Amino acid sequence: MYSSLINYRALTQPKAIALIDAGGPVSYRQFDRAINQVATALLALAPEQPALVGVDMRDLEHHWLVMLALARLGHATFTAPASESAVAATGAKLVLTDRDDRWDTAAYAVQLDAQWWSDALAADVPPVRERGHWDAPARLMITSGTTGSGKMVMLTHRVVARRVQQELLVQRPEQNTETARQLVTMGPGTAGGFIAPLLMWARGGAIVIPTSRNVTQEVLNPVVTAAVISTGQLQDILRSLPADFAPRPQLTIMTGGSRMSRELEEEATRRLTPAIYSIYGSTEAGSVAGAPLRAIRIDAGDVGIVYPLSH
Repeated sequence: MYSSLINYRALTQPKAIALIDAGGPVSYRQFDRAINQVATALLALAPEQPALVGVDMRDLEHHWLVMLALARLGHATFTAPASESAVAATGAKLVLTDRDDRWDTAAYAVQLDAQWWSDALAADVPPVRERGHWDAPARLMITSGTTGSGKMVMLTHRVVARRVQQELLVQRPEQNTETARQLVTMGPGTAGGFIAPLLMWARGGAIVIPTSRNVTQEVLNPVVTAAVISTGQLQDILRSLPADFAPRPQLTIMTGGSRMSRELEEEATRRLTPAIYSIYGSTEAGSVAGAPLRAIRIDAGDVGIVYPLSH
C-alpha cells in the first residue's frame, strides 16, 4: 500500500528519474515496472495471507524493490538483522535475501539469486492488484533510537503515508524538489533511511544509490544535491576534507542520529555547506522536529521546531 507513495505523475514524464545507480539513471516508469515484476515473481514465494517478511539484500536497489513489491502484496516487512535469534524474536517465518551465507546457514532464509533477479526483471507481466488495507501492518522498525535500547515498532500503511504526507507539508522550497538527487547513507533499517527515500519519491526526485563505502566520496559526488547522513558521518567527512576544499553552498545536508556540538556545527557550516539541517524524529510518537543548525540553541538542548501535524 505505501508503494503508492511513488509519484505517479512522474510516470508520464519520460525524463523523470527515480533512481541513480551504478548502471545509470532509472526512470519512474522503469522503477514502477520493476516493482510490479518483482511482486509477480514473489507470489510464488511469499505467503498467500498477509505476513511479516524480512528483507536482507546487499544490493540496496534490490532491497527497495522487494520492500515495495511486498507492500503491494499486502505484507509487512522489516530489514532483517544478521542474527537468527533476532529474526526469531520478530515472529517472522521468512527472510528474503541475496546473500549466500544466509542461504547456507539459516533455515528461514530464501535466496533470491542472480538468476531469480534476471528472470523476474525480464518477465512481461500484467499489473499486480494492490492488497491489504491502510490500517494493516506495513513496516516493523527495529531501532535503538535515542534510548540506547533495542525496540520494535510496527507502523501501519496509513501511518507511513501520513508521516510522508506531513513532512511534505513542511519541506522548504530548496529541499526535495523534483530535480533533487538525494543520497541516503543510512540503511532502510533506520527510520530516516526508510522514510527519506519514500519522501523523495513522493516529491518526484531521485535517490542516488551509493556505489562504495566511502561516505565522503559519495556525499561530494557532483550529481548529489542533498544528503541524509548521521552526525558521526558528518564528522568523518570533515576529517577527510582536503584543506583547500571549496564549500558547496548548493548542497543540502540533513543530519540525524544524535545532537552535535557547537564546534562541529561551526566547522561543518564553514567548511562544507551552510545548508545543514538537524532532524530529530520519534518512531513511536510519529513526531518530527528540525531546524537549520544556526537556528538551534544547542547549549540549551533545543532540538528545533516541531513540525505541525506530525503527532
